[in-house]
Amino acid sequence: MAAKELLLWCIALVWLSALTEAVEKAPVVQVYSRYPVENGKENTLHCFTEDFHPPKINVTLLKNNVKITDTKQVEHSALQVPIVVKWDASY
Repeated sequence: MAAKELLLWCIALVWLSALTEAVEKAPVVQVYSRYPVENGKENTLHCFTEDFHPPKINVTLLKNNVKITDTKQVEHSALQVPIVVKWDASY
């Protein structure tokens, strides 16, 4: 009886582990300014990336496809192509 019970527990554990297998989830990306935009005044852009799995992610800040500070490109295994978020003062 103990061997049969052990087998049933093993089957149950395998079944439960299959249910808890991680699923890839693409990130949600936002870019926004710290203060209201005023021409000629410095400001700070915030780039916020959330709600993704697995936790490995690459975030690159670009300006005209050159690494700088006002455009955000996000690469993640759940994405077929990188997300490019363009920030504009009118947002």
